[in-house]
Amino acid sequence: MTDIEEINALAARYSDAVSRLDALAAAATYAEDGVLKGFDFPEIRGRAQIADVLGQTLVRLSFLSQQCTGGMPSVDGDRAVARWNVQEWNQITGEEKLSACFGIYEDELVRTAQGWRFARRRFHALWRGRVEAAGKLYIPTPIEHPGL
Repeated sequence: MTDIEEINALAARYSDAVSRLDALAAAATYAEDGVLKGFDFPEIRGRAQIADVLGQTLVRLSFLSQQCTGGMPSVDGDRAVARWNVQEWNQITGEEKLSACFGIYEDELVRTAQGWRFARRRFHALWRGRVEAAGKLYIPTPIEHPGL
């Protein structure tokens, strides 16, 4: 795979992990000293702290669906920057309304021994809110290929 393909796959792995509510898999896409910043919360530093904060967030949800599209990676040696459009829908367990968030991830990436990882990931919210749910929440069936 090319660097661009690997970076696109990294972003997809992150979205897949949070969509499966798997904080550890999501945090594994960050460098050990990686940083996550978004909304109005302080920077979260380090893979372990990112896993902890994501775990506290994801455990409250009955589902989450995140898509990152339009990746714009630019590679310079062992460092890269990228930008993604983000669409996310989720529901807090026990609540009727859905939450939606649309925005942009702005990333700095670094090549590690394990491959490309997020060194710094900043989320810029464009719109965030709650909407009435008119549909039905299905119990997720087990993923047949969880190791992808």
